[in-house]
Amino acid sequence: MSPPKHTNKPPVDTIVRRSDIPQSASRPVATPLFTSVVYASLSADTLDAQYEGKVDGYTYAREGHPNADILASKIDSLEGIASDGDAPGGIVTSSGMGAISAMFLGLLKQGDQVLAGDQLYGRSLR
Repeated sequence: MSPPKHTNKPPVDTIVRRSDIPQSASRPVATPLFTSVVYASLSADTLDAQYEGKVDGYTYAREGHPNADILASKIDSLEGIASDGDAPGGIVTSSGMGAISAMFLGLLKQGDQVLAGDQLYGRSLR
């Protein structure tokens, strides 16, 4: 029996996970959902530039993803916020606690106090 021939073909798990967007003269009527959790960069230098905020792009879904940006942009439009960067736009979080945390972390500084009622989600009091 002869040894298996090596090819440049990627392994099956790579082929299955790889994003293949077909080229077409048409486009979807509705915004597509992006289900990727991780995103590939063109190069290590591009990835470094993304982490430094020098170029736009996605790296990991918890840090940002197209679905959240598209939703935030649509909500901004409904609220009358222009996308030209003159006014701060909204952000989208994955949970209500994420939204509350973002608000508190953005407004409060060390030593500030919060006056709140006793009807809070239990973990809010920790």
